[in-house]
Amino acid sequence: MAAGSAAFRPWFSQLAEQPAAGKSQGALRFLGDPGVSYQLRLTLNDAARNPAPPLVVTAALPASAAMPATAADYAVLGALPAQPDGAPVGIGVRQEHPSADGALLLGADASLHGLGGVAAPIPNVPPVSVAAAVDVASLPSGPLRLLADGTTWSSSGTAGPRFAVKAPVRMLGLSDGSILAVDASGAIAVASSSVAGEGRRAGSVSLPAGTTLVDAAVFPGSHGGFALDSAGVVHAFGIADPGLAAIMSGWTLPGKPVAVALGGTPQAPAGIMTDASGDWQTFGSMLLLPEATFGGPLFDATTGVPVR
Repeated sequence: MAAGSAAFRPWFSQLAEQPAAGKSQGALRFLGDPGVSYQLRLTLNDAARNPAPPLVVTAALPASAAMPATAADYAVLGALPAQPDGAPVGIGVRQEHPSADGALLLGADASLHGLGGVAAPIPNVPPVSVAAAVDVASLPSGPLRLLADGTTWSSSGTAGPRFAVKAPVRMLGLSDGSILAVDASGAIAVASSSVAGEGRRAGSVSLPAGTTLVDAAVFPGSHGGFALDSAGVVHAFGIADPGLAAIMSGWTLPGKPVAVALGGTPQAPAGIMTDASGDWQTFGSMLLLPEATFGGPLFDATTGVPVR
């Protein structure tokens, strides 16, 4: 399968019996993103591994197509009514933050949606700013939304601190009550969550030419953490450990990086880098990652190696 002009990626393989003449065997249903054109390539190999000429078909999903409910949707929401004719307006999810109590979704219109154990209704007073939503941070006072113009807003429509950044990509709530914003250019700003003032510059990440920051995460109880750039390289910020750079030089993620999850400490870091296709690469011990990232440790029955 290939999305748009991207390279083909393995999707599904099956060992099939010889079908009866004139009959088909099996079927697949492909769920894609609305407005995206896909190429599906089928290759058949005989028992001697000789390939037949591949068959390539193109399928384009209408931009107004609605995503059907998944098994996970039914597990969280219960029985759903039949999907009506036409396509309902999608919320355009910008961020998803899992936790032990469920997941918090941020829509492109800055609306908040709680899934799973998030049972309490979340107020959604629209911000005064009309800029697109970028991220949401869970603070003791409640969720705080970050918009593309650097302003922040509570769920009740109250203005929070403003960050002097041009292209924010992530906002992180820290253990001391302050919040940190990371810009695509590598700039990092920090502000108090209780003061609706201007966030102060707290450093920056030096990026290679032609790259931008796509995500960042901080260590628990710290202002320091790791940032992931568009080339799949991890950068440290707010950490005074000269030996860390040598360790990080081997942490890269080919493809199109989109997210990084972080746990452990600067002396024993652990995390996961994820790309746009869902591939992921780990660094450090996954046993150090928080429960919201992976529910619990599992061990391979044969080797005893811990996996998640």
